[in-house]
Amino acid sequence: MISFRNIRFQILILLACSVWVVSCNQRDETGVRFRPAKQSVLNLIEESGKDTVCSDSLFLKRTGYKEIASMIETHLPEWNRYYSRLTPDFRIEKFRIISTVTIEPEEIMPLNTGKELAKFLDLYRPYLIWSTDNQKAIDIFSYNITLEKDENGNIYGFRDVDSQLSIIDLVRHKRIVLMTQGPSVELQDGFWLNRNVFIIAFSKGIDNDTYVPGLMLIDIKTNLARYYSPGKKIQVKENKYLRAKFKEVKNLW
Repeated sequence: MISFRNIRFQILILLACSVWVVSCNQRDETGVRFRPAKQSVLNLIEESGKDTVCSDSLFLKRTGYKEIASMIETHLPEWNRYYSRLTPDFRIEKFRIISTVTIEPEEIMPLNTGKELAKFLDLYRPYLIWSTDNQKAIDIFSYNITLEKDENGNIYGFRDVDSQLSIIDLVRHKRIVLMTQGPSVELQDGFWLNRNVFIIAFSKGIDNDTYVPGLMLIDIKTNLARYYSPGKKIQVKENKYLRAKFKEVKNLW
Protein backbone atom coordinates (compact mmCIF):
# COMPACT_ATOMS: atom_id res chain seq x y z
CA MET A 1 0.00 0.00 0.00
CA ILE A 2 1.31 3.44 -0.90
CA SER A 3 1.36 5.72 2.13
CA PHE A 4 0.21 9.33 2.12
CA ARG A 5 3.78 10.36 2.96
CA ASN A 6 5.13 8.66 -0.19
CA ILE A 7 2.46 10.29 -2.35
CA ARG A 8 3.26 13.70 -0.88
CA PHE A 9 6.98 13.14 -1.52
CA GLN A 10 6.36 12.19 -5.18
CA ILE A 11 4.22 15.29 -5.66
CA LEU A 12 7.00 17.49 -4.26
CA ILE A 13 9.52 15.90 -6.64
CA LEU A 14 7.22 16.55 -9.62
CA LEU A 15 6.71 20.18 -8.56
CA ALA A 16 10.46 20.70 -8.19
CA CYS A 17 11.08 19.29 -11.66
CA SER A 18 8.38 21.53 -13.10
CA VAL A 19 9.94 24.61 -11.53
CA TRP A 20 13.35 23.65 -12.97
CA VAL A 21 11.92 23.18 -16.49
CA VAL A 22 10.08 26.51 -16.37
CA SER A 23 13.13 28.35 -15.02
CA CYS A 24 15.35 26.95 -17.76
CA ASN A 25 12.92 27.86 -20.52
CA GLN A 26 13.02 31.48 -21.64
CA ARG A 27 11.13 33.73 -23.99
CA ASP A 28 12.60 36.24 -26.39
CA GLU A 29 11.03 39.63 -27.04
CA THR A 30 8.87 38.13 -29.77
CA GLY A 31 7.27 35.85 -27.18
CA VAL A 32 8.76 32.65 -28.57
CA ARG A 33 9.88 30.16 -25.93
CA PHE A 34 13.24 28.47 -26.38
CA ARG A 35 15.48 26.21 -24.32
CA PRO A 36 19.09 27.14 -23.59
CA ALA A 37 21.78 24.80 -24.80
CA LYS A 38 23.14 22.03 -22.60
CA GLN A 39 26.78 22.82 -23.37
CA SER A 40 28.10 26.36 -23.64
CA VAL A 41 30.42 27.07 -26.56
CA LEU A 42 32.43 29.29 -24.23
CA ASN A 43 32.91 26.31 -21.92
CA LEU A 44 34.18 24.27 -24.86
CA ILE A 45 36.82 26.94 -25.42
CA GLU A 46 37.69 27.83 -21.84
CA GLU A 47 36.86 24.45 -20.28
CA SER A 48 35.26 25.90 -17.18
CA GLY A 49 33.77 22.54 -16.26
CA LYS A 50 30.10 23.52 -16.32
CA ASP A 51 27.72 21.10 -18.01
CA THR A 52 24.55 23.15 -18.40
CA VAL A 53 23.54 26.68 -19.29
CA CYS A 54 20.46 28.09 -17.60
CA SER A 55 20.77 31.89 -17.37
CA ASP A 56 19.61 34.97 -19.19
CA SER A 57 22.15 36.39 -21.60
CA LEU A 58 23.13 40.01 -21.01
CA PHE A 59 22.15 41.03 -24.52
CA LEU A 60 18.66 39.53 -24.20
CA LYS A 61 17.59 42.23 -21.75
CA ARG A 62 19.94 45.19 -22.14
CA THR A 63 20.90 45.56 -25.78
CA GLY A 64 18.35 47.78 -27.51
CA TYR A 65 18.00 48.96 -31.07
CA LYS A 66 19.81 52.27 -30.51
CA GLU A 67 22.73 50.44 -28.91
CA ILE A 68 22.91 48.03 -31.87
CA ALA A 69 22.88 50.97 -34.30
CA SER A 70 25.72 52.68 -32.41
CA MET A 71 27.78 49.47 -32.43
CA ILE A 72 27.33 48.96 -36.17
CA GLU A 73 28.25 52.57 -36.93
CA THR A 74 31.38 52.20 -34.80
CA HIS A 75 32.57 48.72 -35.76
CA LEU A 76 31.08 48.13 -39.23
CA PRO A 77 30.99 51.58 -40.88
CA GLU A 78 31.68 50.17 -44.36
CA TRP A 79 28.78 47.71 -44.10
CA ASN A 80 26.49 50.46 -42.83
CA ARG A 81 27.52 52.85 -45.63
CA TYR A 82 27.19 50.15 -48.29
CA TYR A 83 23.53 49.47 -47.60
CA SER A 84 22.75 53.11 -46.83
CA ARG A 85 24.00 53.93 -50.31
CA LEU A 86 21.77 51.30 -51.89
CA THR A 87 18.59 52.45 -50.20
CA PRO A 88 17.79 55.61 -48.20
CA ASP A 89 15.41 53.60 -45.99
CA PHE A 90 18.26 51.55 -44.51
CA ARG A 91 18.55 52.50 -40.83
CA ILE A 92 20.04 50.15 -38.24
CA GLU A 93 17.94 51.69 -35.45
CA LYS A 94 14.84 50.55 -37.36
CA PHE A 95 15.95 46.91 -37.31
CA ARG A 96 13.70 44.62 -35.27
CA ILE A 97 14.13 41.21 -33.65
CA ILE A 98 12.64 38.43 -35.72
CA SER A 99 13.69 35.44 -33.59
CA THR A 100 15.92 34.13 -30.83
CA VAL A 101 17.20 30.58 -31.19
CA THR A 102 19.51 28.19 -29.39
CA ILE A 103 22.54 27.11 -31.38
CA GLU A 104 24.41 23.88 -30.78
CA PRO A 105 27.89 23.30 -32.24
CA GLU A 106 27.59 21.30 -35.44
CA GLU A 107 31.13 19.98 -35.23
CA ILE A 108 34.23 20.27 -33.07
CA MET A 109 37.48 19.39 -34.79
CA PRO A 110 41.20 19.76 -34.07
CA LEU A 111 42.88 22.76 -35.61
CA ASN A 112 45.82 22.22 -37.92
CA THR A 113 49.20 23.00 -36.41
CA GLY A 114 52.69 23.77 -37.66
CA LYS A 115 53.13 24.65 -41.33
CA GLU A 116 49.48 24.00 -42.20
CA LEU A 117 48.28 26.46 -39.55
CA ALA A 118 50.90 29.01 -40.61
CA LYS A 119 49.76 28.73 -44.23
CA PHE A 120 46.13 29.15 -43.23
CA LEU A 121 46.84 32.24 -41.12
CA ASP A 122 49.04 33.72 -43.85
CA LEU A 123 46.07 33.59 -46.23
CA TYR A 124 43.11 34.26 -43.96
CA ARG A 125 44.42 36.37 -41.07
CA PRO A 126 43.14 39.66 -42.57
CA TYR A 127 39.65 38.15 -42.93
CA LEU A 128 39.32 36.53 -39.52
CA ILE A 129 37.46 38.44 -36.79
CA TRP A 130 39.83 38.43 -33.85
CA SER A 131 38.97 38.65 -30.16
CA THR A 132 40.66 41.39 -28.16
CA ASP A 133 43.22 38.94 -26.74
CA ASN A 134 43.92 37.42 -30.20
CA GLN A 135 43.42 33.92 -28.77
CA LYS A 136 40.28 33.12 -30.72
CA ALA A 137 38.76 34.29 -33.98
CA ILE A 138 35.49 34.07 -35.87
CA ASP A 139 35.88 32.52 -39.30
CA ILE A 140 33.05 33.20 -41.75
CA PHE A 141 34.99 32.96 -45.01
CA SER A 142 37.36 29.99 -45.28
CA TYR A 143 34.57 27.45 -45.92
CA ASN A 144 33.03 29.63 -48.63
CA ILE A 145 36.17 31.13 -50.18
CA THR A 146 39.27 29.03 -50.89
CA LEU A 147 42.44 31.12 -51.12
CA GLU A 148 45.71 30.05 -52.76
CA LYS A 149 48.99 31.94 -53.20
CA ASP A 150 51.20 31.43 -56.27
CA GLU A 151 54.99 31.63 -56.45
CA ASN A 152 54.81 35.36 -57.17
CA GLY A 153 52.77 36.10 -54.07
CA ASN A 154 49.50 36.63 -55.93
CA ILE A 155 46.42 35.36 -54.08
CA TYR A 156 43.64 33.66 -56.04
CA GLY A 157 40.20 32.82 -54.73
CA PHE A 158 37.54 30.23 -55.53
CA ARG A 159 34.02 30.34 -54.12
CA ASP A 160 31.71 27.62 -52.89
CA VAL A 161 27.93 27.99 -52.59
CA ASP A 162 27.74 27.29 -48.84
CA SER A 163 29.33 29.09 -45.90
CA GLN A 164 30.12 28.31 -42.27
CA LEU A 165 30.37 30.28 -39.06
CA SER A 166 33.18 28.85 -36.93
CA ILE A 167 35.23 29.84 -33.93
CA ILE A 168 38.96 29.14 -34.06
CA ASP A 169 40.60 28.57 -30.68
CA LEU A 170 44.36 29.02 -31.07
CA VAL A 171 45.10 28.11 -27.45
CA ARG A 172 43.46 24.69 -27.42
CA HIS A 173 43.70 24.18 -31.19
CA LYS A 174 40.01 23.68 -31.85
CA ARG A 175 37.64 24.69 -34.61
CA ILE A 176 34.05 24.86 -33.41
CA VAL A 177 31.49 25.01 -36.23
CA LEU A 178 28.44 26.92 -34.99
CA MET A 179 26.33 26.87 -38.15
CA THR A 180 26.37 26.16 -41.87
CA GLN A 181 24.42 28.34 -44.29
CA GLY A 182 23.19 27.48 -47.76
CA PRO A 183 23.60 29.57 -50.91
CA SER A 184 20.79 32.00 -50.02
CA VAL A 185 22.78 33.46 -47.07
CA GLU A 186 26.07 35.34 -47.42
CA LEU A 187 28.02 36.01 -44.22
CA GLN A 188 29.65 39.40 -44.75
CA ASP A 189 31.29 40.89 -41.66
CA GLY A 190 31.34 40.98 -37.88
CA PHE A 191 33.00 42.02 -34.65
CA TRP A 192 33.32 40.99 -30.98
CA LEU A 193 31.46 42.98 -28.32
CA ASN A 194 33.22 41.17 -25.48
CA ARG A 195 34.64 37.71 -24.86
CA ASN A 196 31.14 36.17 -24.99
CA VAL A 197 29.16 38.11 -27.55
CA PHE A 198 29.70 39.00 -31.20
CA ILE A 199 27.68 40.36 -34.11
CA ILE A 200 27.61 38.94 -37.63
CA ALA A 201 26.30 40.95 -40.57
CA PHE A 202 24.83 39.03 -43.50
CA SER A 203 22.54 39.25 -46.49
CA LYS A 204 19.80 36.81 -47.44
CA GLY A 205 18.79 36.27 -51.04
CA ILE A 206 15.07 36.40 -51.77
CA ASP A 207 15.47 35.56 -55.43
CA ASN A 208 18.24 35.78 -58.03
CA ASP A 209 18.69 39.55 -57.76
CA THR A 210 16.97 40.66 -54.54
CA TYR A 211 18.63 40.63 -51.12
CA VAL A 212 17.74 41.61 -47.54
CA PRO A 213 20.47 42.64 -45.05
CA GLY A 214 20.39 41.26 -41.53
CA LEU A 215 22.28 40.92 -38.25
CA MET A 216 22.95 38.06 -35.85
CA LEU A 217 23.82 38.78 -32.23
CA ILE A 218 25.38 35.61 -30.79
CA ASP A 219 26.30 34.84 -27.19
CA ILE A 220 28.60 31.81 -26.90
CA LYS A 221 28.13 31.69 -23.12
CA THR A 222 24.43 30.88 -23.42
CA ASN A 223 24.49 29.63 -27.05
CA LEU A 224 21.74 32.07 -27.97
CA ALA A 225 21.49 33.76 -31.34
CA ARG A 226 19.19 36.71 -31.93
CA TYR A 227 18.29 37.63 -35.49
CA TYR A 228 17.55 41.20 -36.56
CA SER A 229 16.11 42.42 -39.86
CA PRO A 230 15.00 45.82 -41.18
CA GLY A 231 11.83 47.08 -39.53
CA LYS A 232 10.26 47.78 -42.89
CA LYS A 233 10.59 45.64 -45.97
CA ILE A 234 13.98 46.60 -47.40
CA GLN A 235 15.24 44.77 -50.44
CA VAL A 236 18.27 45.67 -52.52
CA LYS A 237 19.24 44.64 -56.03
CA GLU A 238 22.96 44.36 -55.38
CA ASN A 239 25.10 41.99 -53.34
CA LYS A 240 28.69 43.14 -53.86
CA TYR A 241 29.83 44.00 -50.33
CA LEU A 242 32.51 41.31 -50.25
CA ARG A 243 34.14 42.56 -53.45
CA ALA A 244 35.68 45.48 -51.60
CA LYS A 245 36.82 43.29 -48.70
CA PHE A 246 38.53 40.81 -51.08
CA LYS A 247 39.66 43.37 -53.66
CA GLU A 248 43.26 42.08 -53.54
CA VAL A 249 42.18 38.53 -54.40
CA LYS A 250 42.27 37.58 -58.08
CA ASN A 251 39.83 35.43 -60.03
CA LEU A 252 37.17 35.53 -57.29
CA TRP A 253 34.28 37.27 -59.00
